[in-house]
Amino acid sequence: MIFRRIKPTHIVLFCGVLVASGLALAASTAQETIETRQKNLKSLGSAFKTIRDEIRKGEPDATEIKTAAGEVATLATQIHTWFPQGSGPEAQVKTDAKPEIWTDPAGFETALRNFQAEAPKLAQLASANDIAGVKAGVGKLGGTCKGCHDKYRLPQD
Repeated sequence: MIFRRIKPTHIVLFCGVLVASGLALAASTAQETIETRQKNLKSLGSAFKTIRDEIRKGEPDATEIKTAAGEVATLATQIHTWFPQGSGPEAQVKTDAKPEIWTDPAGFETALRNFQAEAPKLAQLASANDIAGVKAGVGKLGGTCKGCHDKYRLPQD
């Protein structure tokens, strides 16, 4: 009985509201996804910088290195979730992520795997207080960062 009182214009209006709500939710979700990605990447960069700064000191703080290397290794396990479909250029949110992340997923995945392979090695060296090993490992890990940044990140000023 209630369906007899619903007019076709009400159905169209209701569908329009649903579509608009879905688009707003998708935009909000993309914005949140990108903000989370950016926050995590800044944390990753900060941890890596801590390691680099410490190994340049005459007497590096092994605890600082161990903590930062652990954070890098943990974040490395999550990084593949930070770039879902819909969080690229189509989201129309300012980001340093290049479209190639989504147009070259195999290449991007390879770059991520390279990073993910080196990050735990550095954490292991740091846990063993092997400062010489950490110094060598930083270069290897940094190379994997560069491999991704060169192709999949907009140049920084």
